[in-house]
Amino acid sequence: MARIRALLAHPFVAGVLALVVGTGLIALWSRVSTGSFTHLFGTIPLIGWALLGLALVLAVIVAAATGRYLQGRHEPQATLVAVGRGLFARSLDYRPIANFQGGFRDVMWRYHGRAIDGSELQPQPDLDPDTIEVESPPLCPRCQTGLLERPGRLRRFVWSCVGCGWRKGSSERFSTVVPQAELFFQGRWRRDLAARGVTHR
Repeated sequence: MARIRALLAHPFVAGVLALVVGTGLIALWSRVSTGSFTHLFGTIPLIGWALLGLALVLAVIVAAATGRYLQGRHEPQATLVAVGRGLFARSLDYRPIANFQGGFRDVMWRYHGRAIDGSELQPQPDLDPDTIEVESPPLCPRCQTGLLERPGRLRRFVWSCVGCGWRKGSSERFSTVVPQAELFFQGRWRRDLAARGVTHR
């Protein structure tokens, strides 16, 4: 039954079937009204046949387009998340993202990464160190408010908190510390996973 439905849903088969059914109905009407199955066909001018053929072609095209559209809507759409940065990412990964927070350079940094297979349902899943990325700006170590970066005097920059007034001098910008923080957290996760005997990938 499913094969028959799929066959009938094909635009070409549907068009041929419509042509056959339409021809049969016209022949039946001709028989009822004139006594002959073919009499009405002779009364249709050439332009009428051309318009009928054009209408049939358009109907097939519309049926094909509608079928493709409906099929596309019902197909499951998978979200592809690329692991890595740059125009060409290393691979496609479907594992959930886990968010963490940790200290580095006297401030707190939010970072995220892909959960290792088998740990997704844990309250704190294990992260694949190679997928860890650090977010900017960092957070105040006192009140967890996002820090501002301003020019300083003795040091080149001042990291300050608008929430509690905490501040810290720094010779580097947020943007230059982020890759260092990523390496730091990646190394810490690798050591922790190795100490617990957890393998990944």
